[in-house]
Amino acid sequence: MSSGVDEGSLQKLRIADAIKNNNNDAEYDSQLCHTCEVLASFSQSSLASIDLDKLDPTLDTLPYLSVLVAKKAIVLKKGKGWPESWQPDGEVWRQIIRFLSQCNPREIRYDGAHWRQLVEVLFMTDQKPSDKTESSRTLDHVAAALLRLDPSSSTLTSLHPPLIEACLQSRNARAALMILEKDISSLPLRDPSNLEDFYLCSQEEPSSEYVTEGSGLTGKLTLPDVQKYYLHGAMIFIGVENWRRAKQFLEHVLMSPTQSTANGLMVEAYQKWVLVHLLAKDSEGEVPKQVNSQALKTIKAVSRQFENVAAAFKLEDSKKLRAEVEAARSTWQQSGNRGLVDHVMRHHQRLFVLRFEKLYAAMPLQLVAEELRMSQQDATTYVSSLIESGNLKARIEPGKAQTILHFARDSELDLRSDERLRDELLLRTNRIKVLQQHIEEADRRLGLSKEYVENVRRSRKKKEERQGPDEEAMEMSFGPPGSEDDDALMELTGDGR
Repeated sequence: MSSGVDEGSLQKLRIADAIKNNNNDAEYDSQLCHTCEVLASFSQSSLASIDLDKLDPTLDTLPYLSVLVAKKAIVLKKGKGWPESWQPDGEVWRQIIRFLSQCNPREIRYDGAHWRQLVEVLFMTDQKPSDKTESSRTLDHVAAALLRLDPSSSTLTSLHPPLIEACLQSRNARAALMILEKDISSLPLRDPSNLEDFYLCSQEEPSSEYVTEGSGLTGKLTLPDVQKYYLHGAMIFIGVENWRRAKQFLEHVLMSPTQSTANGLMVEAYQKWVLVHLLAKDSEGEVPKQVNSQALKTIKAVSRQFENVAAAFKLEDSKKLRAEVEAARSTWQQSGNRGLVDHVMRHHQRLFVLRFEKLYAAMPLQLVAEELRMSQQDATTYVSSLIESGNLKARIEPGKAQTILHFARDSELDLRSDERLRDELLLRTNRIKVLQQHIEEADRRLGLSKEYVENVRRSRKKKEERQGPDEEAMEMSFGPPGSEDDDALMELTGDGR
């Protein structure tokens, strides 16, 4: 192992912009593989002595990473914990942040395991739970690092679950939403793509091709890891009152593959789902059919109190709803659902007021207060908040004898509702476009899987056996007879020799 290394020799490993930008992935890949080989020949002690201020994390991505990893290895060997320089705002900590925010995302794919170790260092050195501001800033950096690696964040990694859990604990919704607003379309494969023309540095391939266990960019994910990601993600959405997304995330937990048994995460997800679906607009009240029926039966048996609240809510029975909530107050507290139950109660009140809008043109505010069991002052404050938020189209007019609540006619409706609808439609349209791309990519990966190829071969063989010798067998390739797609399928199974 070579020990002669300095900043100048590492700078010589820089790859020319002409190679990076000429769309020749084969040449770029060759240069990066060579860089990795050279870096592997240097000793840890020699790399650790390098002055990182003389390297550029964008131009010297792999050397910069190797130096940081060497410094980390030496610290761990000493076994004395993380020095001050590795703590938040320390010298090395700032170098790690600089690297993660400026590194070349295509090049870190060639040393994914060490990149992941650096991200994990941020979790390990962020050990000041009392300083929530500092912790939140660290989590912002982790989320940004994941998005630099994969801007689509469409492939779940082993870093996603601990990040979202940490965001939940530190109440950092901002960092969590940077990730959660992106739709996951793939779980990591064991190895990178083995297609002949695939290179880790390719800009054309989706993240599922390079974010794999084999590339080191992610560790192994278990079913509970995936369930925790979606459950904690749902809790973040509950915190920001995005009920539709919260419901979707909870359903991902419920639809987890199971051998007719349910774990605690699924029970917790169902209990929250029962309450959240009452708050989500245009929400179906049925559990998705994909949920294992036997597991669901077990879950329901321990969730009666939640279902009683939902039943009272749907009956529009305020008295019964309050009774059910009061009877299970200790349950809401112990299960961590007290705040969510309070949301359900407030939403029921809101719907109660909205029903007046459909029945009356105007009514005394005192009557509204009596129906809501509030003082007139509290009722005025509450109704005003509904009007200001756009949930109620009305105006309050103080009178000599009493205050009157006038409900707006169709011609008087505020155009803000139309603007919100347009914004929501635009958001959903963009999300559908992204999902469509992910679905097309999933179809492509399925079409190139060994299982699919083998099924095509069996189907073709059966058809040929049923057809006579003079009949032409139906083509089952993606293109015309003799196309490149057909040849690729045969090569994967060893028939394209």
